[in-house]
Amino acid sequence: MRSRSWLLVLLAVAAAAACGDSSSPTTTAVATTTTSSAGPTTTVARMTVSAYLVRDEKVALVHRSVPQAPTTLDASLRELLRGPTPEEAGIGLGTAIPSGTTLRSATITNGVATVDLSRSFESGGGSLSMTERVAQVVYTATQFSTVQRVAFRLDGTDVTTIGGEGVIVSPPLGRADLEDRTPRVFIDDPAPFDAVAATFTTKGTSNVFEAVHQIQVLGPSGTVIWKDFVMASSGTGTRGTWSKTITLPRPLGQSEPDA
Repeated sequence: MRSRSWLLVLLAVAAAAACGDSSSPTTTAVATTTTSSAGPTTTVARMTVSAYLVRDEKVALVHRSVPQAPTTLDASLRELLRGPTPEEAGIGLGTAIPSGTTLRSATITNGVATVDLSRSFESGGGSLSMTERVAQVVYTATQFSTVQRVAFRLDGTDVTTIGGEGVIVSPPLGRADLEDRTPRVFIDDPAPFDAVAATFTTKGTSNVFEAVHQIQVLGPSGTVIWKDFVMASSGTGTRGTWSKTITLPRPLGQSEPDA
């Protein structure tokens, strides 16, 4: 008998059939192992931060590992400006932020993050692209509990609009202001390529009919190996929160007999 290794889990979340939406946002989690070698090593404390790229014209989460430091907002925004890795691009993730855009500074005052970017941030693209890149910055900054809204500066100057299309960014924006760039079912954990255990929790937000959507976990061959429905805190025009603890049929990395 051949065996198939369950090394890859694809978590697909789709709106329930009643809402009439056949879209299925996805995130990928990869099981990983670590090895150690003898001899002295220097350990640099690291932490995981979030950055928000774009898939199908909507924001999408990725995780990045950065050195642990008090300036985690800066680190997250700099990771965002790097754009997708080749692996992330391979699963359809991209960015609307022009290459070469740099972060000048980021400060937080009374729940508002003021993000100062180079002027190239507003170069090229129409209103959709401008809104996408604004959403990427707002989502990335508001991952922190100390940030509720985001104000923009370009080359040190406060701005009220971004780009020639005049996307309005004043007063400062929060996630709720960018509903049209948020997937109907939004996964905010795990991120693509995160390592997960056999039992793990996924969470996010949704705005679907009667607040109900379905989670499907796909095996490496695309077969559904787990599925269940989830009830969000609200729906039908109002975005609610949801979470679900998933226990897979067997631990990741174990093989499944294949007749």
